[in-house]
Amino acid sequence: MSDNYRTIQEKLQTLTPFKGNTMSGDWDGDTFVVYSYSTIIATNTPEGHVWATPERYSMTTSKHQGYVRRAWGV
Repeated sequence: MSDNYRTIQEKLQTLTPFKGNTMSGDWDGDTFVVYSYSTIIATNTPEGHVWATPERYSMTTSKHQGYVRRAWGV
């Protein structure tokens, strides 16, 4: 079962792995990585080092980027 955008927002805030239809997030070593489709759009470490791509993509990926920005305050 896929996560919906409400649960994705909550899981982003707590760095909990999730899988939606086109957006997912999971740990890669000590870095939490967020994907839109198969593109990495953001990373976060337990130390609070946050990176979010400044690139512009499709409307759906832009929506995903917005979820990350709101959850992580970027």
